[in-house]
Amino acid sequence: HSLGKKYVPCQHNVIAGLIHNNKTVLDLLKTHPDSVIFSEFEDETYDNLLIKNIDNEEEYFCNLKNSNLFVSEGQTSFLADAFYNKKYSIVFPNMEDPESVINSTISEKLKLSKSIYQPEDLDSYMNLDVPVLYNENIKLLHQKVDDL
Repeated sequence: HSLGKKYVPCQHNVIAGLIHNNKTVLDLLKTHPDSVIFSEFEDETYDNLLIKNIDNEEEYFCNLKNSNLFVSEGQTSFLADAFYNKKYSIVFPNMEDPESVINSTISEKLKLSKSIYQPEDLDSYMNLDVPVLYNENIKLLHQKVDDL
């Protein structure tokens, strides 16, 4: 994961990280103004949606940090990105992916996300605080390795 910085040009309402072309998520995000999806299927076009390349990490983390809400299918990497950038998440669990199901359950139990199974209004989830469950003064594993 990386941490984004506060930066006005990166502000968007809803940011999504998608590995799969999940039509349910796409249909939901089309109803919310200023939604951006980061994915590998950036060549596709949809009304009212901006699709960006997931490989552009600098833009992804900047947009994530400056968004009102993050949406994913519950993959570990996306939920970690949201957690460390202190963003509440909406998770559409992919019921065919055990990682997604387990992560969505644990994340919801820790009050870091809300799992939903069909499109609903996301306005009540915007800008929710994420409880700080880690000590920012303790170095992460990759930071300790870099020190060595």
